Amino acid sequence: ATGDGEVQLGNVQGSSEFDTFPTNWTSTTWTGGAATVSSGFLVVDGALANTQTGLAYGPGTTIEFAATFGAVGYQNVGFGAGADGDIFNATPPAAMFSTGADGSQVIARVWTLAAGFQDAPLGAALIGTPHTYKIVWQATGFSFYVDAALVHTQATAVPGPMRIAV
Repeated sequence: ATGDGEVQLGNVQGSSEFDTFPTNWTSTTWTGGAATVSSGFLVVDGALANTQTGLAYGPGTTIEFAATFGAVGYQNVGFGAGADGDIFNATPPAAMFSTGADGSQVIARVWTLAAGFQDAPLGAALIGTPHTYKIVWQATGFSFYVDAALVHTQATAVPGPMRIAV
């Protein structure tokens, strides 16, 4: 919501504006932090925020978000199939932008039971600066974009369902 207008295209069930914490999302403290909403931004620090269990997606879903990843491990935004409180780490599948274990760079990551973690390093230059990230989930895999540029395609089919999580 901006002072001089706004356009939102493709509004679907579960899309969120973050003027307040969405009622169809849940948050869980992970390492003593919180997920809060302020000035139109969802800020997640030491916590997890995700769509509720009944709000899951499949191929044909795209998520796009602006984010600044810090040089800290285990920052993840994307799709995950795990339970609330550990959506990215407990149960595959998942498809996400992540800082991995060491936080030294942003990676595009797809995780399935059959293939394990499939990581595409995107470099340290993405750390500490804001960028627009997009994950396009197709029947045949995932396309990852940064600032509207295709940076990785992972041909790993995931039939779903998964939820959106930060």
